[in-house]
Amino acid sequence: MDTTTALLLVGLGCAVGAGLAWLALRTVYAVRLASAATEASLLRERVVDLEASLSEDSETAALLAPLRDALGRVEQQVGTLERDRVGQFSSLRTLMTRVEAETQEVGRATASLAGSLRSSTVRGSWGEVQLRRVLEASGSRETRGRFYGATSPEIWLIAQRRDDV
Repeated sequence: MDTTTALLLVGLGCAVGAGLAWLALRTVYAVRLASAATEASLLRERVVDLEASLSEDSETAALLAPLRDALGRVEQQVGTLERDRVGQFSSLRTLMTRVEAETQEVGRATASLAGSLRSSTVRGSWGEVQLRRVLEASGSRETRGRFYGATSPEIWLIAQRRDDV
C-alpha cells in the first residue's frame, strides 16, 4: 500500500465520516426543528386561548362592574346602619339604666307605703281621705262634717237615706 492509496483511503474515510456526521447532525437538528415547530404551534394556540380568555374576562368584568358598585353602596349602607345601631344600643342602655333606677325608687316607695298602711290608724285616715275625694268629685259639698247638695238625684237620695256619710 502505497501512500497515495493510503491517502485516498484516509480521504475516503474522512468523506464517509463527514457524510455520516452530517446525516447524524441533520437528524438531530430535524428532530429539534420539529420539536420547536410543535412547541411554537402549541404556544400559538395557548396565546389564542389566553387572548380569548382575556376578552371573556374583560366582558365578565364589564358585566360585574354594576354589581361591584352596588356592593360598594350596600357596604356603605351597612356601615351607616351599624353606626346607628351602636348609637341606639347605647341610648337604650342609658334608658334601661334610668328605668332600673326608677323601678328601684318605685319599689322603695311601695315598700314605704305598704309599711305605712300596715298601721290601722294610717289605713283609716287614708280611707277617709279617699272617701272625701270621691264625694267631692261626685258634686257633694260638706256642711258640718256631712256631704249634701249632690248634683245628681241618685246621689242626693243616697245622701238623704244614709246618715253615715
